[in-house]
Amino acid sequence: MVSVLHREDRYIVIKRSDLDKIPGKQRIEFSKASRVAHERMFAAGAPPRQFLVIESDWPEYELAWASIEARVLGSGAAPLTGTRLLELHSSELRAARMETATLRAQLDERNELLRDSSGKLIRLAAHLISAPLFALQDLQDEDKKMTRARVDKAVDTADARLKDAAYELRRIADALSASAGPSSPTWSCQACQVEQPTDRACDACAGQTALITARS
Repeated sequence: MVSVLHREDRYIVIKRSDLDKIPGKQRIEFSKASRVAHERMFAAGAPPRQFLVIESDWPEYELAWASIEARVLGSGAAPLTGTRLLELHSSELRAARMETATLRAQLDERNELLRDSSGKLIRLAAHLISAPLFALQDLQDEDKKMTRARVDKAVDTADARLKDAAYELRRIADALSASAGPSSPTWSCQACQVEQPTDRACDACAGQTALITARS
């Protein structure tokens, strides 16, 4: 019976966000090489496999290893009780507290953005209403002659102010929409229609991808 569990390095796992850090040409070459390797393995009789990847900084990591150790070593494994169980749960609790603190900080930041943007929206609404009046105010002065050129200039000025205010209003609205929660853009391969979360070459066929939607 096995008395010591050795954590074997039997898998090669590549995180998508890490793969995004290499240049596009290298990503395409790697994608093609990976696809060829998979095809050759399946042709040689390798069965399809499914995996659950648990990163080492996740609270479930040591719990998973402890469970595997208990299964492999059988009665010789240390039970998940007492001090060891407390350590594992304490680690999980610390991770949960850190995540809670991070989420609370993000919430406070978004609330501050909402408060700041609300004031800007009120000021912009007032500006949208008053911009034409301010632009045409000069025409009401008795000392100035209402020529066609002056009317055209005033109208152009009012139109420019309205466009600037509308653009700022749209920008703030987009910021408020983004603050409601992160979105996940999705790209689709134009050749094989496979969807993926990045705009790099298709992971399946290395074809060109195009943005199709943003999912909340």
